[in-house]
Amino acid sequence: MFLFGPLLFQGYFLLSSNAILAGGLMPNRDDMLAFQATLPGFLFAAATTALWTGTVALVAGTLSPVVLTRRLGLGASKLGRAGWLIVPLGTLALNQAIDAAFTLSGFGRGDVLEEFLHTLAGARGLMLAAAVLIVGALSAACEELFFRGYVQRRLVARLGPWPGILIASFLFGLAHWDWHHSLFAFAFGVFVGLAAWAADSTWPAIAAHVVNNTVSVVTLVLGVEMSPWIALISGLLIAAFATAWILRKRSRPPALTPAYA
Repeated sequence: MFLFGPLLFQGYFLLSSNAILAGGLMPNRDDMLAFQATLPGFLFAAATTALWTGTVALVAGTLSPVVLTRRLGLGASKLGRAGWLIVPLGTLALNQAIDAAFTLSGFGRGDVLEEFLHTLAGARGLMLAAAVLIVGALSAACEELFFRGYVQRRLVARLGPWPGILIASFLFGLAHWDWHHSLFAFAFGVFVGLAAWAADSTWPAIAAHVVNNTVSVVTLVLGVEMSPWIALISGLLIAAFATAWILRKRSRPPALTPAYA
């Protein structure tokens, strides 16, 4: 992690952050920022960042003395069939609750996230399919492979479940490089991190992230909205139920996991 972590964050920031690009670290930054503000530019940046993140996770996992599938948590989930429904449902509910809380409090989504949402809202036809594929599937899967598969599993093995989950979630939030988006990403990371730990598998987190991103893109394009108060209350109730269910499934003491080199 100490070798590949800096590479991940350097690449993530340089490829996806308007703040870094605007700082003059890239040539022709005005042209790059103008291109990134378009839907093709946004999708290109998202795809490039996702591929970089996934590559770092796979290379780091391959170099580990632990077999790759075990190292990245690609084994079968211990949450059972119900987990494939409850974890994504809890993620969607948490997403709606946080967004509603930001709206009702006046905190808002922030300029960066609003710009991303505005750009994605224009997706139609093939561009909508590309947005679902890149934002919904590719970005979600690659981020989970790194943050829950590589980082969290190593931290949990060394520090224990809660420190490992919280630190991995903090790094996940930090990688989004914006107060509003980072706060959401942190809460999101704690929930899917808890699910990945309880399942002893990264697959539930990947599935939940893919479902969340895909539904977010589609509902944004369709203009589907819910009353903030209804979204807040129902979202909190469903997310609380999903969290309690996950914790109950992991109530038995986990088997000792060797520290990863």
